[in-house]
Amino acid sequence: MKQWALGLAFPLATLCLPGLASDYSTNTIAQHIAARDQERGLPVDAAHVRQLTEMLDIAAKQCQVDKDSKSSPTIRVADRVMTARDLLAKEGITVSMYDLLDVLKGILGDGQLGWDCSSLLGLYVAARGPEPGMTHISAYKILQGFRDSGLIFAKP
Repeated sequence: MKQWALGLAFPLATLCLPGLASDYSTNTIAQHIAARDQERGLPVDAAHVRQLTEMLDIAAKQCQVDKDSKSSPTIRVADRVMTARDLLAKEGITVSMYDLLDVLKGILGDGQLGWDCSSLLGLYVAARGPEPGMTHISAYKILQGFRDSGLIFAKP
């Protein structure tokens, strides 16, 4: 009987856990990001979490939807942001997830849907990388220039 229960537990957990992961609220994800950003010296207070929640909401609504993904759009955005931060950290470049979400919010400011946020963050990572090694503001302005000149745009 115990072997049967253990044999059934793993497949059930495998099937159920992805569904549970999509139940995290935007505020819970924002709190997690704020806690991780505290390592970078940013505050973990209600105002900071509220700003993160707002930026996550905007990005989750405007970034392209991956139809094959079972996770929520908010989790996908947070995962992309964490990946970008980790890629930059490997190059010795410190950036907070707040700053990365702020970059997305700034680029997505036009309200259009269908932005490829993975590519936007990839462009930011490339600009901030060791070569050419731009500052946060310079990389952000490069992305704004690309958007304003039509080189990057939302797919309808």
